[in-house]
Amino acid sequence: MEQVKAHYSGFNKLARTYTAQMEALRKHRNGGRQTVTVQHVNVENGGQAIVGNVQTGEGRT
Repeated sequence: MEQVKAHYSGFNKLARTYTAQMEALRKHRNGGRQTVTVQHVNVENGGQAIVGNVQTGEGRT
């Protein structure tokens, strides 16, 4: 039973390390930028919506 616990613990540590490394790689590739993709939007009567790419922040004139 102790050997099973040791293997489970080792696997758990490796899985967490892998996840952390993949997250660090993703951040490195994106340059720290985050993107949000909206899959579904409801606009009620009288509401307004923008369809298309919206950019805000630096570099806009």
